[in-house]
Amino acid sequence: MKQIVALLFSVLMCCVSMAQKNITINGATANAAGKHVELYRYSDRLSLQEILVDEMTIGEDGKFKLECYANYPMLVFVQMDNYSQSFYVEPGREYSIWMGKFDWNQDEHRNVYLDPVSLPLEFLNLPKNTIVWEANWQFTILLFLPFLETKI
Repeated sequence: MKQIVALLFSVLMCCVSMAQKNITINGATANAAGKHVELYRYSDRLSLQEILVDEMTIGEDGKFKLECYANYPMLVFVQMDNYSQSFYVEPGREYSIWMGKFDWNQDEHRNVYLDPVSLPLEFLNLPKNTIVWEANWQFTILLFLPFLETKI
């Protein structure tokens, strides 16, 4: 009897731990209503095996919500049609992203596999103590530093 109770308790705890969602990505788009959006993560940094963690069809109002679970900051990417964009997420955070007007027919005019096009994601109301904000700030500094230096 004790073994059955222990087994049921273990199964229940596994189900509860798998059902946790501590990262939420709320998104809005200008012209992607009805499209399918997927959220992926990598199994590890060596094999780069992609794991689908959430997916949904964007509503007629252009809004979507993706959720996942993580114990540590991790690299994820949002995939829509042949286009994607990667970014880091942190446990316990909620992210709001905006994707402006986008030409969904670029793959008909050029090879997006040889010359990839990223989704134009913009993070809204991002606190300054997140890894995404810090990475974007460091990138901005590196990008514009040569233009800020003055020659004497």
